[in-house]
Amino acid sequence: MPPTGPAPVVWLHAGATLSASALEVVRAQVAEEDSGITFALTREPDHAEADIGLPVPEDRPGFAAALLDRWRPAALVWAGGPVRPILLAAAAQRGLMPILAGGPDGSEIERVGRANARLALGGARIALPADHAQAEALRRVGIPKARIKVAGPLLGTAAAPPVDEARRQELASALAGRPVWLAAGAPAGMVADLLEAQAELRRRAHRVLLVLEADEPPEGPGIVSEHGTPGFDDSVLAVRPGQQGLWARLAAVTVLAGTLDGRQMDPLVPASVGSAVIHGGPPGRLDAAGGAVRIGGPAQIVAAVEDLLAPDRAAILARAGWEVATEGAEATAMLTQAILDAVDDAPPGTA
Repeated sequence: MPPTGPAPVVWLHAGATLSASALEVVRAQVAEEDSGITFALTREPDHAEADIGLPVPEDRPGFAAALLDRWRPAALVWAGGPVRPILLAAAAQRGLMPILAGGPDGSEIERVGRANARLALGGARIALPADHAQAEALRRVGIPKARIKVAGPLLGTAAAPPVDEARRQELASALAGRPVWLAAGAPAGMVADLLEAQAELRRRAHRVLLVLEADEPPEGPGIVSEHGTPGFDDSVLAVRPGQQGLWARLAAVTVLAGTLDGRQMDPLVPASVGSAVIHGGPPGRLDAAGGAVRIGGPAQIVAAVEDLLAPDRAAILARAGWEVATEGAEATAMLTQAILDAVDDAPPGTA
């Protein structure tokens, strides 16, 4: 439900190209700085992800007034989508100057007319266009150059969860020189396949270590629990779910084992900390950039892991993956700060 309480409200309108993952990263970063801020979300009716907020109908005064009266937002973020002169003008009349994430192109300005575009966007608090072409279009509708900062595209970035740095350093020291691969999110029915793959890899490179994050961590000879430190004779370190953040930082290669069983797992998480990614999910940005290897099932794990454990190969893949995983981080950071500044500057009665 849309927020109605006393907390500061940020109205964020998602254009058709803003993904749910990009939106979630912005919300998470704002919450890290100020957990009291809530978001009221609207979207274009043709947005591919229909669960993102309320659809905004035709540009009508009554709709804009109703939302402004109900939410009394402290800030308005217009993240792409058509220019809506009536809605944005209604917000401006209440002193709510939009934060623009992205911006209209020349054809959109022609559609609404330059005068309407100037009325709707010219008073923007700050504009964060994705590129210089958008920046020029925004300048032509009257936004002062000083308020326009090219931020790059607003994309869904990923960050591995924080870890105990002392524990990470302890393990890194203990594992120095050993090739390590992580099988993350392994369902119980896949554990035997992963242990068999590890046995084959050990025959080819006897020092290789598998960190097995499984629903039901196995026990047996050569398998160490997460509370121990593996010795050179140990082949597998079995850990509970939820520790991908730690082990992706230590493993040269991460196999998202759950994706081979149809589970959804974000490949950008291990990629964001420099681990080369093997997965079985649908192709995505990481694959397109050469930052991941996609396989069809457990039978292909040995060949894929062996290939990526070669230092030069892993480094190339990890670099490409890291660049994709962190793409959009600057735009997200700039938008987060713009939201926080707007909330701080909001007049009484809007929060």
